[in-house]
Amino acid sequence: MGKREYPSFIIDKERFKLRKLNEKEAYEFLKWYVDHMDERIAILKDFIDSDPEMKDKINLDFSAESLIPLNKWLARQIIKESKGFQWMKERFNEKDWLVHQLIINGNIFTNEIIRISVDIAYYWAKVFLVNYPKLYWGIITPKQLPEYALPNMPGLFGFDDEEFFQPCHMTHIVILKILDNPNECYLFDTYKYWKENFLKEDVKK
Repeated sequence: MGKREYPSFIIDKERFKLRKLNEKEAYEFLKWYVDHMDERIAILKDFIDSDPEMKDKINLDFSAESLIPLNKWLARQIIKESKGFQWMKERFNEKDWLVHQLIINGNIFTNEIIRISVDIAYYWAKVFLVNYPKLYWGIITPKQLPEYALPNMPGLFGFDDEEFFQPCHMTHIVILKILDNPNECYLFDTYKYWKENFLKEDVKK
């Protein structure tokens, strides 16, 4: 029996050329992206539950603590996919936005890690949203901030100091860190950092 591949997230690349969207189209994309969140998290849960190498089941209950075993599982996938740094040679078309966002600094990840990462990002965002209901999805458009490096990229608003948490971008950073040190729990540690520094009033409660 062959290896089970992680299910792809199909995006309408002709409709959503992210960097070229006007204000109205950008918010249509945001709605489309958010509408797929629960569906993609369910796919992530099913894939992990059916992993034959998993001795202990991960309870993805949207608690902060669930990020710890999830991080360990992600690290195992990264190690398996990146043995000998066998990166893919071809770059994806920039129109494939969700993939393109995870290809930064010249590192080329395998298809499998990129697909998994998109749904890890969804789950990470949902952990924040469940535990801090004041947070909400939004985007920064070129009209709002012309020099912004990642325009129209969905993220979470509602943090202190007007900080903006972008799950896809942050997940990419986590992957790079895991490559250097797979034993650290970056998903949980980053969550804790944002909680303690940008959700101060909520922490006091």
